[in-house]
Amino acid sequence: MVEEVDLVVVGGKIISSASNIIDDGAIAVKGGKIIDIGKVDKILDKYKALEILDRKDSIVLPAFVDCHVHTQQYFLRSVINDKLLPMPPLWTEVLIPFEKKLSREEAYYSSLFSLMKMIKNGVAYFLEAGAPYPDELYNALNTLKASGIITMATYNVYKGEKYDHKQILNETERLLKNYGKDVVWCSIRQIMMASKELIEGLVELCEKDNTGITYHLGEYQGEVDFSLTNYGKRPLEAVDSLGVTKIKPTVIAHGVYLSDTEQELAKNRGISVSWSPTSDSILMGNHWLSFNAHRVNFCIGSDGGALSTLDLLVEAKIARSVGKALSVGLVYDKSTPTSTELFSALTENAGIALNKKIGKLEPGYIANMITINPENILPAIDVIEGIISFATGNDVRDVIVEGKIVLKDRKFVTINEQEVYEKVNDSIVPSIKDKVLELIK
Repeated sequence: MVEEVDLVVVGGKIISSASNIIDDGAIAVKGGKIIDIGKVDKILDKYKALEILDRKDSIVLPAFVDCHVHTQQYFLRSVINDKLLPMPPLWTEVLIPFEKKLSREEAYYSSLFSLMKMIKNGVAYFLEAGAPYPDELYNALNTLKASGIITMATYNVYKGEKYDHKQILNETERLLKNYGKDVVWCSIRQIMMASKELIEGLVELCEKDNTGITYHLGEYQGEVDFSLTNYGKRPLEAVDSLGVTKIKPTVIAHGVYLSDTEQELAKNRGISVSWSPTSDSILMGNHWLSFNAHRVNFCIGSDGGALSTLDLLVEAKIARSVGKALSVGLVYDKSTPTSTELFSALTENAGIALNKKIGKLEPGYIANMITINPENILPAIDVIEGIISFATGNDVRDVIVEGKIVLKDRKFVTINEQEVYEKVNDSIVPSIKDKVLELIK
């Protein structure tokens, strides 16, 4: 008996995971999930689809996951130049002051622009690092029919001022109540910017609502000194002593300055680390994930549009280059990180990090997938090597989110892209320019 499904995607090659590739395959989707995958003849004989996306000339693979993005910093693009980069630390002197100046409308369009760029680059799911206006991000998410995890910019210590931690906890609780734990996580902006009371309150809130947490950690040397001075421990050891590492899942953003003991602690606690190759290399330093001696689960994040192209395939190339440069320079080892490891970091590792059924094309998984034009990776003898080494977001053709086609032949089906660009150019950009000039004068 033929079963009716919502969508069948046909591909010349289907990469179901980093370890499994199917030639001339197809995927059956129903209710936003993958229900079957196999050879195209078998799938088309078994299922009757309401829609067939025929991509015999393309590669079908799991959509990418951005594990660390600031969606409301997009309009800082081209502002953070070589003069501002050395400013210590950049986030307290530029990033947060900019966020404080945003209107709700500007935050909405920053979120929308970020999500549009991410989707066109093959990202179908993301983890927000901490939005000053989380409700506007949620609205942008609904506009695009996109999918991801929202967190708010959570801190109560800033430039000598200390805010009411209870008010901040109440706001996080409101978000959880309004949107649910599948959409909202807790976050900590930075250990130097969060009081002990706020951190402990977040632990209690996360445990009560059974939700995940993400936090910036191991970003620069001053943070390590602060933690040793105030807690008598290095940063990850300090948050561990406060109970933060009990929260599951946990994703550490950056984590560049984690000692060997902290790396081992991350592994033992089941914590994942999000590597942002562009911003980590520019702002922080060489990443130990080039070696990853303790086999800590890691994924990749763009860190947002202020410092990156929001193209995770570009981020993977940078990770590959700087990682190999470090390993060659220190021990003359050209083997790490491998393209397979980086592909996994963009897909299935991210699913593990976020505890979501994403990052693989297998029955039971959420139907988040993309198609890629293979022109730039021909002859595609090793298709994963080809994608990591040569493909970019410009090669992404279609994006499917939870079983729905959101981008088809590089055109959005959920929004009028031109109208958004015109609105931003006509009314958002002028006000942003004024705020930026006031900020950096």
